[in-house]
Amino acid sequence: MARPHRILFTIINYYPHGFGGGQQYVSHLAKELRQRGYAVAVVTLLQQAWQNTEGKKGEIVRYVEKGIDVFGLSIDSRFLTQGEKYAVNHPLLRSMIKDVMQEFSPDLIHLNGMNTASFTVASELGIPTIATIHHSGIACPAGALMYHDETICPHSMHHNVCIPCCSYQRIPQSRLLGFAVGKIPRWLYMPFGKLFDTEKKMPLPFRVLHYPWLVEQEMEQLRLGLNIPHTFIAPSDAIKMLLVRNGVSENRIRMIPHGVSRLTTSPIAPFDGRPVRFGYVSHIGYIKGFHILTAALEKVSETTNCELHVYGDTDGNEYYTSAVKRYNGKAKIVPHGFVQEDHLQQAYNSFDVLILPSLAHEAFGLVVNEALAAGRPVIVSNSGALPELVKSEYGMVVERNNVDALTQAMQRCAADPQQILAMSGRIPAVKKIDRYVDEIENLYANIGSQ
Repeated sequence: MARPHRILFTIINYYPHGFGGGQQYVSHLAKELRQRGYAVAVVTLLQQAWQNTEGKKGEIVRYVEKGIDVFGLSIDSRFLTQGEKYAVNHPLLRSMIKDVMQEFSPDLIHLNGMNTASFTVASELGIPTIATIHHSGIACPAGALMYHDETICPHSMHHNVCIPCCSYQRIPQSRLLGFAVGKIPRWLYMPFGKLFDTEKKMPLPFRVLHYPWLVEQEMEQLRLGLNIPHTFIAPSDAIKMLLVRNGVSENRIRMIPHGVSRLTTSPIAPFDGRPVRFGYVSHIGYIKGFHILTAALEKVSETTNCELHVYGDTDGNEYYTSAVKRYNGKAKIVPHGFVQEDHLQQAYNSFDVLILPSLAHEAFGLVVNEALAAGRPVIVSNSGALPELVKSEYGMVVERNNVDALTQAMQRCAADPQQILAMSGRIPAVKKIDRYVDEIENLYANIGSQ
């Protein structure tokens, strides 16, 4: 096969329907490849609620996002069984993906989600695939590789571990009920779940027996995704070790840390008595530890002059609203909303130190490298890949889920702002997107020559 020049990316909930590290990764990579002469397109499963009065099961919605052609797959969930929703690999989805692949005619599929459905179709059509791993959900049906007690799971994926964990965390009506569901023997729920999956309305006892089977369907697709014969791109040692722990051979993994967009180092404004400005740039949710940050800020503000600038999904975010309501500190919390890519430089320039106190097993931490590229020191939790990005010369790594540890790190900065300037001056060059794409091009060429 010749060097591939038509690349089709897969991702769930691509812009403008979803925002996150995976979407940003695809956007940056697709844009750079297009500038280098590649034909690129994105196929995305749109997961927002969708209904059609004409009774269509699914529809391919074509649109253009920042110059990139996008095929949005919109599926009416009323036509799916619960098992199909959990597996995200069913005949309707595969049929729509096949239509897109046949229309675009790619030389290579670069997977960033919908792995098993897309791979199944690509294999049928004889199209090679690679997969970039963006989160620990590749080997965790609960998604964050985190137990209900907020400790990180050290195990490989297995029903004895995952069924009790998912049941306890995902059944909101009752923790006790979730605990009981996790104890249902496999010999009972496996045949029951398959038999009754097509039932649209089930009484509570039937739903209780059905739920573990649904998690098994999700796990089955995750295992299939790990076992399919394509190359994995791991952005960090944390993800590489997670893949190996779950049975992926090391010779199928390429370690390629992400590159950042073309941010430039900007000097931090003189302090001269002004507040130290901490910054948060990320999805605002529990697993990102924003509540840990507000609790620490409350303590820091008792003795130092500081404020917090927040870039993320604040509008209509109940978790954010609740965290701010509980906050009783003296420091201002300034919400800026979601920051568009074109305004990233201004966002990072608006504060002095980035803080990412994530609880989740982070796959990389793109915002950390973006902050460093802009000349901003960072404070991160020791979660997943984050410690791989930070050295003491220009940042601090604190114990995850520890308000006191984060408070101490923030106080060190706020009490001595000159330390912030010193750390900023020691930040090394950060890998940019053009160098990253060089590495991806080489990988594409190797796959194309096989």
